[in-house]
Amino acid sequence: MNNKIVKLEKIDRGRLLSQKIYKILKSQILEGYLGPGTKLIGEKLAEQMGVSRTPIREALRWLAVEGFVNSIPGHGTFVNNISIKDLKEVLQVRGSLEGLAAKLAIEVIKDEQIKELKKMTEELEYFAKEKDLASFSYASQKFQEFIIDISGNSQLKKIRKIICDQTHRYRIRSLSSPKRLEHSLKEHLDIFEAIRNRDAKKAEELSKLHTEKVFQNILAHTRTKGD
Repeated sequence: MNNKIVKLEKIDRGRLLSQKIYKILKSQILEGYLGPGTKLIGEKLAEQMGVSRTPIREALRWLAVEGFVNSIPGHGTFVNNISIKDLKEVLQVRGSLEGLAAKLAIEVIKDEQIKELKKMTEELEYFAKEKDLASFSYASQKFQEFIIDISGNSQLKKIRKIICDQTHRYRIRSLSSPKRLEHSLKEHLDIFEAIRNRDAKKAEELSKLHTEKVFQNILAHTRTKGD
């Protein structure tokens, strides 16, 4: 991870500053520019962004609520490093949500949507063949989000978004492990086949199994790297 605080662009004062700052900092945490343990100094951030410290403090409070940063009285605010226990719990919830989404989607999915989902699996196959981890990760996310959109459950979509943000930092590292890319591809193809066959029970089970495999692989990768 790169723990260097990158220079941030100046922000238009006419915008909702707190929200804009929150999005920028969250993006930099997710992408690894602000790595675990990085101290976020309000005065320095305010200077870099050309704003007062008030919207910085508000943005940091939002990030703290979502678990991305931790404020320690007398020491400052630091980027959190999600623990293995937290990661396991988050992925358990994510698996349940994605399983439910697949089940609900099958009840309403149309032939045109199945064709679109098929195109997404072809993208996954292509990126897996090219060993393009970043593009595969993005395509995987798009695949899951499309299923959730089909399900029509807006609350499920909102909750999953927050949960997936928490695990974003681990996706690429997980896929970089030997054989994980091809295994992940097969898991996605199996989920698609269950949906195409309108087998709700199997689609739900496979979706849960996929997240279990993600956790097992992250755990193995972490132990190997000694993180």
